[in-house]
Amino acid sequence: MGAEVTLLEKGDRLGGSFVYSSGYLWSYKDLPTFRREAPGGDITLQRLILERLGPDLEWLEGHGATVLTRETGNPLTIGARLDPEQTVATLAARIAAAGDGCSLARRWRAWWETPKDA
Repeated sequence: MGAEVTLLEKGDRLGGSFVYSSGYLWSYKDLPTFRREAPGGDITLQRLILERLGPDLEWLEGHGATVLTRETGNPLTIGARLDPEQTVATLAARIAAAGDGCSLARRWRAWWETPKDA
């Protein structure tokens, strides 16, 4: 849509917590469950997650992410499990193909920690 994108990954490899979660993207199944299970959460964000999870999963799948299962294994939740390595590689390739970039922590940490008067 005309935006320039630079992804700054905090870790030493792309994917962050998505990779560590085995590729699960999930939410509680409805707002009452969300409120009961995460009562201290921001209700506006909880509603947004519930509204956007389905369309966002469709977007990811439409952009090359492989859905391994549409089950979370928890009756209180909805979502899907994506192939994390494949999904991250596909999205990183799309960012690169658009002429934008991905930068890992090891790349920008040195810049961040370099004294600016040096």
